Amino acid sequence: MFLSRLSVRRPVLMTMFIGMFVVFGLVSFPKMPVELLPEVDIPYVMVTIVYPGAGPEDIESSVLEPLEDALGLVNNLKSLRSTAVPDAGRLILELEMGTELEETFDQVRSLLDEAAPSLPPGAWKPTFQAINLNAAPVMLLGVTGDRPMAEISHWVEEELQPALSRIEGVAVVEMVGSRDREVQVDVDQGLLLSHHLTLGHVVEAVRAGGVDLPAGILADGTTATPVRLAGAYDSAQEVARTTIQAPLGELVELGSIANVHEGLAPEQTLARTGGRPCIGVSIYKQADANTVALGRALQQKIQDIEPEEGIQVQLIHDAAVSIKASIRNLLGTLSLCVLLTAGILWFFLHDWRGTAIVAISIPCSLVGSLTFVYLAGFTINYMTLMGLAITVGT
Repeated sequence: MFLSRLSVRRPVLMTMFIGMFVVFGLVSFPKMPVELLPEVDIPYVMVTIVYPGAGPEDIESSVLEPLEDALGLVNNLKSLRSTAVPDAGRLILELEMGTELEETFDQVRSLLDEAAPSLPPGAWKPTFQAINLNAAPVMLLGVTGDRPMAEISHWVEEELQPALSRIEGVAVVEMVGSRDREVQVDVDQGLLLSHHLTLGHVVEAVRAGGVDLPAGILADGTTATPVRLAGAYDSAQEVARTTIQAPLGELVELGSIANVHEGLAPEQTLARTGGRPCIGVSIYKQADANTVALGRALQQKIQDIEPEEGIQVQLIHDAAVSIKASIRNLLGTLSLCVLLTAGILWFFLHDWRGTAIVAISIPCSLVGSLTFVYLAGFTINYMTLMGLAITVGT
């Protein structure tokens, strides 16, 4: 009653008051991040463990069951599900709503450490993470061409990946399908046995020779200079010059009993685009980054980068495009709701003045409410716009 009486008595004041919120809403709208869905803390924790060479039955009996017994003590645990596949196992912990994930992480870490002695010797250390709906990459690229894959991978690693990582809002740029260069040692078994050596001698010699070690401090009374023994390998030739102490006392050079050369690491991941091998590039955003603005910046940077001859960069997926399309459709639905509301009122009232008041007041209310949405720290997403659309008919 107070607002109604004030509006009738002070129409100019109320007009200025409403206009102020409309201006605030118009100013706030461009500053709000645009996402498909709001950021939600899902009370789920995923634990993953790798056990190379083990089948699903072995994973279940020797890995998952001990972990299930240990993780069953987690506070606020609602359900626990496990899945066994060749070489790995996964456990999904569902927690009660409102559970603090940081406290759960500390408890899960402690319980996993306690359960570690009961795991098989060949099993890797378990890892865990929270399930995040916004963890999907915002953009996927496929880099292919007529050049060898090793050269394409080197260009992506040296040129494309650093350029994209420097863009504000980018968290991680991952490569899929690349093969790192490595030094390969092909040991001649006959020559190895002729010196009474084993592969263990070779491994220990290479491991001992490929490290940098601190050698103390060199002081001359006025200055102190740290000294470091640089032993890390820089090339295959340096690895070939590694000496091995044979059981009979002789020093054997690695290059004399093995073929030491540079090569490519075995394929761990595969990427294809259009049926052709490629280097996949996955771009992840920071938690507070605007997906649409980041997509626009990434598109501009990709256009500015000039690939080497014989290399093409293809855009496979851009989350900003689907987000803008969804938001655009919902904004169209919201406008249609306003028009239908005004049309239904005119159909029943046959009063143009009343219909015009409703047709003006609803958009003003919606735009003005964006001020409070912005101050609350929300984003423009499917849920916030759907809530505004629902309020039109109330």
